[in-house]
Amino acid sequence: MHRPFLPFALVCLVSACTTPATSDRADEWRAILAREAPIGSPAVSVEQALARRGIAASRGTYVTVGDDGVTRSNCPDPKAAVTGAETEGRIGFNSNVIEITACLDKDGRVLSHHVGVWIQ
Repeated sequence: MHRPFLPFALVCLVSACTTPATSDRADEWRAILAREAPIGSPAVSVEQALARRGIAASRGTYVTVGDDGVTRSNCPDPKAAVTGAETEGRIGFNSNVIEITACLDKDGRVLSHHVGVWIQ
């Protein structure tokens, strides 16, 4: 029996996974943030760390809405954050995205770091 769909499905499943190199790069970003923008440092330290690597920083972070209608963010206050993203591969065709976020406290200092990886 010929099953042409099975090999195609296997290729799709394998290509939809983030690569080990992307996971390693996410670990590198965690180390960069810990070294260059540690907890308690001013927001500008995160912006400078991103800029040194050619990534435009923006204020605020992504918010997702769950099936239950509840919004969730990486930070306690989605507007109190510095975010940037690094993309590997062709955008829109299984590119790996690394989202770099530093949550800020009410005084504009780094409260926590979040590095996420997903397929775009």
